[in-house]
Amino acid sequence: MKYWNQQPAEEEVRRLKSDLLMARSAIIEFMPREVASLLRGYYSCASRMEGHAWMNEVIDALVERALKSASPPDRFGEQRAMCPLCGQGSSSPYVEGYLLPEGLRRHLAGWGNTHRCIVMEAVSKLAHDHWNDKFSVAEQEAWKASQAAEAQRRKTETLYRVSLGGEPKLLDDGCYSWSPSRSPEQLVFAEERLKSLGFQCVIDDNVKTWVDERENHVVYADPRQAGRLEFEVWRKPLPKRIVRNSQNRHMAGRFHLLDSWKNDLQKKYADRVTQSLVR
Repeated sequence: MKYWNQQPAEEEVRRLKSDLLMARSAIIEFMPREVASLLRGYYSCASRMEGHAWMNEVIDALVERALKSASPPDRFGEQRAMCPLCGQGSSSPYVEGYLLPEGLRRHLAGWGNTHRCIVMEAVSKLAHDHWNDKFSVAEQEAWKASQAAEAQRRKTETLYRVSLGGEPKLLDDGCYSWSPSRSPEQLVFAEERLKSLGFQCVIDDNVKTWVDERENHVVYADPRQAGRLEFEVWRKPLPKRIVRNSQNRHMAGRFHLLDSWKNDLQKKYADRVTQSLVR
């Protein structure tokens, strides 16, 4: 009986990976010296986030380089240029080159329905493979540490149940610099406003749920985001467990009320609930 030897197959995979790495690296070496040096910059990135910023800087530099050799502006004031890396231009038979700056930027980044530059594609693959080797262990450790920190916070901080489905949320869960969570004073304001709209606060251990329950529907409120109150409307009878199809059928809609609104708040709230239920 013959047994299949796995070793040659594994060696072949390693060889092919090595050949692919060499081929991608060779693409960079065929570029002009200044451009090749720019494209090798991924080696010096100290984090994946820094790497993404580096990629944007490379694209900006290449667009600037293309502007120096661009065609004169046409009667609409538009300029075009061929890609400074792969030499390709627009697929349209009526124009030559990519529109500057956005058309070329899309080509280099691979956005939209344009074909990505094959040189930038190779550089991107090299960069991400290098960053995976360099950062993945540290990123995994950081992720584990953040998960442990979040688990500890969930034991000690107030959580908010903002929907029929899903786990209760921390105050800043899902909030960003452009959409921050409320300060303690702002939370007091939000909770007083919810009370004025008829909401009840249900407290279970460290979980708060702001809910407005009626005969044929339930509304969950989310007071966490600064500047606005978010609402979810659910039709009755409520599902015993949340799955995708039942959520689509039972959840009537979402809406918000801004903190800056002062007049007829009860009417605004009631109208939006009704609109959600009749959709």
